[in-house]
Amino acid sequence: ALASFQSRDATLVQTPKSSALWRLLWQLPILRRRHRLAILHTQYVMPLWPARGNAVTIRDILYENYPRFFTRLYVLRSRLLNRWSARRADLLFTVSEYCRGEISRRYGIAPDRISVLHNAVDATRFYPGTDGQACLERRGNRRRW
Repeated sequence: ALASFQSRDATLVQTPKSSALWRLLWQLPILRRRHRLAILHTQYVMPLWPARGNAVTIRDILYENYPRFFTRLYVLRSRLLNRWSARRADLLFTVSEYCRGEISRRYGIAPDRISVLHNAVDATRFYPGTDGQACLERRGNRRRW
């Protein structure tokens, strides 16, 4: 899939595999400078070197309401780094109104600073069909399309 990526407005830059800490401390800040990126979009955590042009998507903060389902280290790291990133990002995105409310309430960020970008699918590849309908009906689910 990466080999077939082409756009006159974008250049694909593959990065060597590295740990998350190395990527956040060194790799992404160096790539940002080298390629003169106006916007760097990351998931959950932005690079740890302050710079302008950070877009961050936080899909959920389940570890806040349900910490028992995560390791202690994951909860601590996420509470620290995700909150830090959310408060400092130039653009902050999430995937639902519910998540916007939770991020706003938990992290003290005005809701109007958080944009909702709903998850979506490619309707030419994924569409309602009848396969599996009998299985769903046996489980009490009705067809909704």
